Amino acid sequence: CTQCGICAEGCPVGAIDSENSHIIDKEKCITCCACIKNCPQNARTFKQGPVKDAAIRLNKQYKERKEPIFFLA
Repeated sequence: CTQCGICAEGCPVGAIDSENSHIIDKEKCITCCACIKNCPQNARTFKQGPVKDAAIRLNKQYKERKEPIFFLA
């Protein structure tokens, strides 16, 4: 970690301290993985387990934004 602050900027709930990105407010964190995805140093990660497995799977499946599709009956 180079303390660039990109993870803190990208956190949708402000769970990462902007002055020290090693400090995470676990009460605020929603485990969205935005910090992991945005980290240019790949310094953020999850420990092995179901959450990390889900994060890897979701990141592969949903790399690009998909626009909603509307159906009219």
